[in-house]
Parts: sequence; structure tokens; C-alpha cells
Amino acid sequence: MRVTSQPSFNLTGKIEPVETQMLTVPSGKLQSLNVKNGDHVVQGQAILTMHNDDLQSQVANLQNQLDQSQSASSDDQTTGSSMQQQLKNISEKVNQTLVAPYSGYVSIDQSKEDAPVVTLYSDNLQFVGQVSEYDYDKLHQSTDLKVKALATNHVANTQVNYLATIPTKGTGNNTRYKVTASVNANQFMAGQTAKASIKQDGILIPKKAVRNGKVFVVDTDGKARKAKISGHAVNSSYVVTDGIDEGDKIVINPNSKLKNNTKVD
Repeated sequence: MRVTSQPSFNLTGKIEPVETQMLTVPSGKLQSLNVKNGDHVVQGQAILTMHNDDLQSQVANLQNQLDQSQSASSDDQTTGSSMQQQLKNISEKVNQTLVAPYSGYVSIDQSKEDAPVVTLYSDNLQFVGQVSEYDYDKLHQSTDLKVKALATNHVANTQVNYLATIPTKGTGNNTRYKVTASVNANQFMAGQTAKASIKQDGILIPKKAVRNGKVFVVDTDGKARKAKISGHAVNSSYVVTDGIDEGDKIVINPNSKLKNNTKVD
């Protein structure tokens, strides 16, 4: 057989936002909603404002107490200052505005009566996949890979920026680990199915072709010569990292009688 380079290792995954956050909406009743479901927002942009009736009542009560205190004892400056500060602090919380912590797209769910549920998806996107425990050593932090969106055929050359050491929950007997790599948001869309290809070094040959760390390479004259190789076994295969070149012809299953420089068919 003629040997070829080891095929690329492929992962199928999804294009997802780098950040997805359910924002904490201030307590109270919705006073104003400044965006629509699916709108794009920039960092610091106001999304909504909530009004708190309970705090409004506290403000009114404190104001009455302050007025009475000032009328009863105009000399008690300490009490008046303390109440004024408390009044100021609570007043600032009566109407609270939720702002976007980063740029992205908002999802507004108003199905609940008490307050909207606001989720923010970042502009920055990433490929997210899972690697099996059996393939874990085929990639690492900063491994080069090529990500391709299956629907559009858009391709990006990128690198692994996260490889989990804790397995993903619910993966059954075949333990899997999360892998991510940044992609250009101008080329990809959140939710797309994508394939990541990782080039594998070395030449893959049948393990049975290796005898005592050597293989028989067939020369152009049809004679088999021993060649010392370096590499490692992977299941029923052997990954050769040195000793033979792509395109070389080797004996797949040499028998014990095969000698160096023996002519083979």
C-alpha cells in the first residue's frame, strides 16, 4: 500500500455567542421598555426602566417624618441629615434602569406578569463542539483548526481557545469535553451548524505493518528494505512521525520470513 498523511480530525458543533446572560431586572413594575425583542443594543444602552411602588411609599413616609422632625426641633441637625441621606438613597432606587453590560442582541420575554425576562446574546461568536475522551489528545489549547458553516460554506481559520478538563454532563459512557474557538461574526451566524477540521501530523498505517519498530518499504525496483520508524500505536493503527514519507509503498502484513532487500510482488 502507498501511505498517505493522516486524515484531518473533524468535530461537528454549533456557532454560539461567546456570552449569553440572563440580566437581573430591578424589582418593581415595568415603567418603560426601550427596545423590542431581537433588537441590537450597544454596551451601556438603556433596555428598560422599572418603578418600585413600595420604595415610592417609603420615600413619602420618610419625607413626612423629615418634615415633622424639622418642625418639632429645628436644632436637631444630626437627625435631619441622616434622614435626608436615607431619603436620597431610597429615592434613587424608585426608578431603576437596566442597561446592557455589553453589545449584542436582546431577547425580551413578557409572558410573565411580574417583570420581563431579558437575555442578552453577545456580538462575539464562537464554535462550540465536544471531543470524545478517545480523541482528547488530538487537540490542545491553541491548536489550529478550520471552521466551516455547513449551510453557507463560509470558512474561518482559527485556534482552540478553550479545552475543558471537566467532562460535559449527560454524555453517557463516551465521556466528552467542551471545545471552543473564536470565529468572525461577519462570516457566521449564531445557531449555525459547523464542522471544525484539525490537521493531524504523521502518517497512518496498519499496526500489523510494524515489526519491532520497523516497516518494510518497497523500492522502485520492487525490493523491500527495512526502515526504522518513530511514532505510536492508536487502536489497530500506527501513527508514524518519522522514518517514511507520504507516497512510500510499504508491506502491509510482512511475514516472519521476509528479509531485507527481498523482492516482493
